[in-house]
Amino acid sequence: MPRTLRILVADDYRDGAESLGEALRQDGYHVQVTYGGAEAIAAFTAFQPDVVFLDLMMPNTDGFKTAKELQRQPAVQRPVYVAYTGVSTPDVMARCKAAGFDHYLRKPTRLEEIASVLRAVAANRTASANPHLS
Repeated sequence: MPRTLRILVADDYRDGAESLGEALRQDGYHVQVTYGGAEAIAAFTAFQPDVVFLDLMMPNTDGFKTAKELQRQPAVQRPVYVAYTGVSTPDVMARCKAAGFDHYLRKPTRLEEIASVLRAVAANRTASANPHLS
């Protein structure tokens, strides 16, 4: 049986972070919610997430800086980075790509869009763990 995905959520909007975290928990994921970039960085190594949802426009350490710093942290396996933001402009999307984000979801996001990303991550992790199944 595949391991449940571990998901780190970082968003300075507490209600939004908690809502996303609770929706993910109800779907059976192991979730840690943080309220800013610095808090996400502090939690990263011990939590070892499979997926990181980052709000881009957080004060102090924004999502771009947070993603770059997280990519320098020790990890058993590189997590999938998801930009989770209300901003949707070509320059922001280009910055996401440059910062190493794998997915871009615009708030408000339908839960089905989030579920689709997570199913793809889970399938990829399962295939990587069991190469003979591919």
